[in-house]
Amino acid sequence: MSNATEQAAAALEAAKATYQRDLGALVDGQGNRLYADREHERRELSIWSAYRDAIKATGEVAAAEARAAHDEMRQLDEKASADPLAQLWTVDLPRANAMAPFVAEDYRDVSADQLAPRAEAALAGTNRVEQALHVRYGRRYFDRLDAERGQDGLPEAVNGHFVPRGPAPRTAGQARLEAAVRALAETFSDPDDARRRTEAEARRDAAGALAAAAMMAEYNLETYGARPATMMRPYSVASG
Repeated sequence: MSNATEQAAAALEAAKATYQRDLGALVDGQGNRLYADREHERRELSIWSAYRDAIKATGEVAAAEARAAHDEMRQLDEKASADPLAQLWTVDLPRANAMAPFVAEDYRDVSADQLAPRAEAALAGTNRVEQALHVRYGRRYFDRLDAERGQDGLPEAVNGHFVPRGPAPRTAGQARLEAAVRALAETFSDPDDARRRTEAEARRDAAGALAAAAMMAEYNLETYGARPATMMRPYSVASG
């Protein structure tokens, strides 16, 4: 949870406590109004408005935090899917470009059963050019495999219902190849990215919980509070 989310959650709780305290201060111990009707309604409206504004501010913080978390995860996804050849030394690029057509042809024409041992050997070795090419064309191989099954992302009918298509089923050789390609890809990843993703996911989840708390506060304000006759409908967190 970020500092902004923690502060907003604390501010919402404080606003709720203030709202309840100030409403209670408008009546005596027997529930009788302490002020004339016009003054009572003016004060009541002010109390409601302050709490409504606090709920609105909470919803805005939650939305901003959720956007920031999703932006961070999107950037990490883009970084993780980037072409590993971009991480090679400049002196290695001519060799990589020369080898690329042959590796591409292998991933197009050779079976996964034959490719898997090659990818595993690359993983066990230290040839970064070979490793990068296996990652590039291994990813394309499985993207193509899944796209062919998914028919451009169209859902499939299961027991009379349409559901999104998942990855294409893997043969034993494909599963072995995919594991090697993923392991090779990890050798090109930033070790700090896993921590950043965990933090971004936690930030997203905290923002979702904060948004839910704001919507519940709004619901309670509208449903269970004694709405002042002069007050407009409170601001909607969901529509804001």
